[in-house]
Amino acid sequence: MAQIARTPAQMGSLIQRARRRKGLTQTELAHLSGLRQEHISRIEVGHDGTKLASLYALFAALDLDLLVDIRARDPSPGIDDIF
Repeated sequence: MAQIARTPAQMGSLIQRARRRKGLTQTELAHLSGLRQEHISRIEVGHDGTKLASLYALFAALDLDLLVDIRARDPSPGIDDIF
């Protein structure tokens, strides 16, 4: 299912949910992605300044794809808008 992430916090939340769906700890994901556990923690809480290379490594480890699309004029509510 496609999900929208427009902020670092939303991207971090998406990554965290994907990690948990796979039943992985941050340490296990760190091993699979080649990143440090502390770095994954910062990404999941929405730390600014995350390198694209780090996101690509996480996407590969979590079997995720990054899709880019034109933003709709009336955007769908994000997870933060729902709760």
